Amino acid sequence: MAETSTPQRGDFQWLGMSGSFEPSVEGASASRGYFGLVPEATYPWGTFRDEDGKVYIFMRRFPFDGLTEPPREAGTRSTIGRRAVLFVQNDAGELHVDHRSMRTGYNTDTIIEVDDEKIVWRADEVDEKRRGFHATYRPDHLSYREDGLIDIAGPSLKPGLQWYLPGRDNGLFYASQTFACEGTILDKKVTGFLFIEQAYMKPDSVLYMVNDVLVGAETHLTWYSFATEYEDGAFEFGHFIVGHDRLGIGIVSNQNGLVVQSSTVSAKVSRAADGWSERVDLDVDGQAWEIIQPVDLRILPTAHTPNRQQEGIVRRVGETRKPVRWMAWGETAHGEQRTLRYASPFRPVATHG
Repeated sequence: MAETSTPQRGDFQWLGMSGSFEPSVEGASASRGYFGLVPEATYPWGTFRDEDGKVYIFMRRFPFDGLTEPPREAGTRSTIGRRAVLFVQNDAGELHVDHRSMRTGYNTDTIIEVDDEKIVWRADEVDEKRRGFHATYRPDHLSYREDGLIDIAGPSLKPGLQWYLPGRDNGLFYASQTFACEGTILDKKVTGFLFIEQAYMKPDSVLYMVNDVLVGAETHLTWYSFATEYEDGAFEFGHFIVGHDRLGIGIVSNQNGLVVQSSTVSAKVSRAADGWSERVDLDVDGQAWEIIQPVDLRILPTAHTPNRQQEGIVRRVGETRKPVRWMAWGETAHGEQRTLRYASPFRPVATHG
């Protein structure tokens, strides 16, 4: 992409911010906004493996305004609908939507109960095609059940992580909390990680659809969230959101606190001829990280989207610790390497020691 323009007042060329926070019921339930942005939705999602190594990927969306999706024209991009979605590896090892998730309850049926200790999202079963669900969030523990589908629980990995991407007209503030969970999916014992994440956007916006700063503005090369438990008992979890201009957010924590907090991460996406990404190489303030993306962890139902979803693992290059539980769910879009889309006088000047 060639140089196109000069930045105008309020345009920071997608330079992002990141940090950590102490999780709380008040923070996760409040309707207040930040930086002029308002709550868009709560997203519970994560990846699990059973005792045979089969992968299960789950997600749901709870809109703050009680709507499923705003009206849209035919052919426009979509977001998570009013039901939960479960991707399961079939006998060929490919990730497809499991038809049983098409019988989960509607998010428009959600009852939200809040007290000083917890938040409960729940809905009662209506009929065989509209099952109930029940999620209980505490700052240090989560339990989550979709009737007939998933029943997991586990402790929080603290701290919570947050990042902010300011735009001249639209922005995105994102808060995330990671839970190390185990339980059952489709009656199989599983272990993995579930995120509870909340997006804040301009009023009347929807992630990926309306006033979106990643897919809509074509800013990013990759967005991955990950968590890993190593054989020595250590956890590591975080997010990389890297793209064009000055977009380069990296935020990673272990059980003792932040180990990465950067706004200068760069990425190179190695893409196959069919458009799927094969791996992503990251430069995190001079340290090499990698996102490994096995072919059998491509989420095939997303093949038609501009931001195809892929599971894998995120790690430092040369990592020698053995992972015993891991997930890395994310996407690639809008090219292979960073493009500087503004004239050179408006870019940071390189300095040498």
